[in-house]
Amino acid sequence: MNKTDEDFGFSLVDDDFVPPKAEKRMHEVDEDRQLAESRLNDVMDLILPFVNNLCADPSKTTIYWPNRVEKMEAFKAKLIEAAGGAKLGNE
Repeated sequence: MNKTDEDFGFSLVDDDFVPPKAEKRMHEVDEDRQLAESRLNDVMDLILPFVNNLCADPSKTTIYWPNRVEKMEAFKAKLIEAAGGAKLGNE
């Protein structure tokens, strides 16, 4: 094998060499990551209390849940908002 087979087409440079376009894209990717992380935290903040309430008293075998459709529709709207308008399930 000769040396040209080992050249993968990149070289190492200092941070100040990063082209402005690449630096802008790196910043955009970081902003997207922060937004996704924030939305995930918002969704988790909604879901965990729901799950904890369902687990509150495991000795009870039945859940009494009046108006559950209305309450779950409101909860679903909050989830969609927290997820930034993402579709849930098969919607």
